Amino acid sequence: MKFLRTLLGAKAFNNPKDHFELARLFDYVTSGDKNAVILDFFAGSGSTGHAVMALNDADGGSYELLLKIGLDLATPIEERQIAGKTVFVMGAGALVVCLARPVTLELVEGVAALKKELQPEVMRVVFRDSGFEDDVVKANAVQILRQAGIEDIKSL
Repeated sequence: MKFLRTLLGAKAFNNPKDHFELARLFDYVTSGDKNAVILDFFAGSGSTGHAVMALNDADGGSYELLLKIGLDLATPIEERQIAGKTVFVMGAGALVVCLARPVTLELVEGVAALKKELQPEVMRVVFRDSGFEDDVVKANAVQILRQAGIEDIKSL
C-alpha cells in the first residue's frame, strides 16, 4: 500500500493491493516453487499479474500459461467438477487446466469427454505434474487423451 501511495501520491483505490506484498505471499504459499501456477480470474487492476511478473523476474520462474498458449487474458473461464476434482475450461474448451491431486484415470476420461462435448478445433490440456501418482498413470492419461483427439498435453 505504501508503494501505491508513493507512486500515486494519494489514495486512488478503495482496496489497494501492493504487488510486493502479493509477490511475498505467492512465494510463501507456493513454497518457492518457481513453476507454480497462479490463476487470476478477475484481474481488476492487474496487481496479481504485476506481482507474478515481479516474482518471475526475481526467481527465474515463468506462471504465463494463457499468454504462451496464445489465449487472450480476458478469455472466459468456466469451472467444472469432474470425478470430484476442479477443472478450469477456458476459451470454450481451447484450454483445460487441472491442478488437482491426484490425477486419476476417471478424471482424465472426464477431461477427454469435454472434447466431444465442447468440440473445440484444438484442445490443450494442462495437468500438475506432481498430481500423477506415477509414470504409469501419466502415460495412460496421455494415451486416453490422444484417443479422444487431444494431442497438446502438458504437465507443469
